[in-house]
Amino acid sequence: MVIKLSNIKNNKLYQPLVFAVKLIIFALAIYYLYTQFTHRNLDNLGDLVSEHLFQTQGILLFTGLVLLQFVNYGLENLKWRQTLPLLKESTFLRTQKAVYAGNAVAILTPDRLGTFIGRFTYIKEIPKTTITFSTFVGNYAQLVTTLLFALIGLILSWNFAIGFHYPEQLPINTLIIVMTIVCCMALFIFYQQKVLLELLRKLKWKYLNNLITKLEFLGDLTELRLHTILGIAILRYLVFIAQFHVALTLFGAEPELIWTAAFCGVLYLFSTLIPSPFMGNLGTREAIAVFLVIPFGLEETVIIASLFIWLINVVLPSIIGGIILLKK
Repeated sequence: MVIKLSNIKNNKLYQPLVFAVKLIIFALAIYYLYTQFTHRNLDNLGDLVSEHLFQTQGILLFTGLVLLQFVNYGLENLKWRQTLPLLKESTFLRTQKAVYAGNAVAILTPDRLGTFIGRFTYIKEIPKTTITFSTFVGNYAQLVTTLLFALIGLILSWNFAIGFHYPEQLPINTLIIVMTIVCCMALFIFYQQKVLLELLRKLKWKYLNNLITKLEFLGDLTELRLHTILGIAILRYLVFIAQFHVALTLFGAEPELIWTAAFCGVLYLFSTLIPSPFMGNLGTREAIAVFLVIPFGLEETVIIASLFIWLINVVLPSIIGGIILLKK
């Protein structure tokens, strides 16, 4: 008997089961963190923060982290405007507010899927479906970038013999081969989005006409524009790396930039693959980070740095977005 995937997803138990799996993974991640730190004095974490954050250099580095958050979401806005040319009729500031509004809603939804809801709540003159699909295109560009930097991180880790703590079942050479194939496939799909529109047009099904109308913006995604979108996504990822590097430096790690780039590539790869029911992969990302840096003895530094980045990149933009929605 063949079970169709669509039938499984339509089952009433599907979403609760998916959420339950994510919740179990989150619980395991928290338990792992607990087991890693029970034999240590947890006051060390507080001491680490107070020792470094409230110094002159610490304040400057923390300010830099916050400013990079604005660069991060400014690039997200720029990427969205490139994805959906209709947004050029709105000012950059207005679409920036929509991006932050999207974050306010996204923080309340699984996997931050509510981003587009906040956006079309703020930009009402463009069809909701168009905003939704344009957001997905931008998000997919960011996913492709994450995969590319994961491959780069693995190669850097292998080439420079950076001894991250990998699972024994996943040797690094195997990961590099698999990620090379995955990246090629992801890039192919990214650059063939117009093919989807053409296929839908050729079907000539009446009930698809409305959807095709909403997807017309895909026809404007020339190769040059796709290059631009991917380029902006890459710049945004470089901001992530810069933030992690600054955060690690803030709390006394002083890593080399190559180490941070490799670490971020591997960290965000596993964080993307392992589901979490909470915003910004809270919990699971910290557990993965701690697992990776065990050979370096940077567990406390990494967990504090990761939590601060989560507060700055997820919570702060959501607060800003909430204020924007309230004032609308």
